[in-house]
Amino acid sequence: MEERRPTAIILISEGFHEIEAFVPFYRFLEIGWQAQFVSPQLIETIRGKYGMAFSEFIPIQKFDYQSADLLIIPGGRSARYMMTRHYVDVQPLVFHFLEMGKPVGAIGHGPLVLAQSKHKVTSFLEVTGAESIANDLRKHVKAFREDPCVIWENIVTAKEEKDLPLFIRSLFHVLFERDRSTHEYTDLNKHTYPVLKE
Repeated sequence: MEERRPTAIILISEGFHEIEAFVPFYRFLEIGWQAQFVSPQLIETIRGKYGMAFSEFIPIQKFDYQSADLLIIPGGRSARYMMTRHYVDVQPLVFHFLEMGKPVGAIGHGPLVLAQSKHKVTSFLEVTGAESIANDLRKHVKAFREDPCVIWENIVTAKEEKDLPLFIRSLFHVLFERDRSTHEYTDLNKHTYPVLKE
């Protein structure tokens, strides 16, 4: 029987931070996961923060996100854009991951999507994120921390682009190291990588 490959979904919309989106995308492909960009926008092409025109995404409305294993929310202008213009489509996805206790990673402005989701867990949440949204985050979460990266239960948040290496290591820690009994390890290209069990 063929082993199911875990799936990481990366939530983007107009103005997304390209580097904060593509670094996690390729890191999860590297360890043998599936990675998929999803967007609440029903258009063919969206433009990133630095001008990249991008069309390799699936609309949330057409994607079975409930079968995904990890949600990643990059920063850029897209976080505020999604919560003001596409809240009705984004909220059910975020609620699913928070309600099921699935791992979530958010970086830069991305934690704003978690904080403004109105899920009950946000009142207990401790996060970090871009300094420019610190006051907005403090209105919705238990604590805003100045650390470059924060792990709170299954939620990982990071401040900015330069913290991506720590952000990825923290996601791997949450996924593969905190409870080794739920994971197995496979050899991929002569390196040992963890793979989530079904």
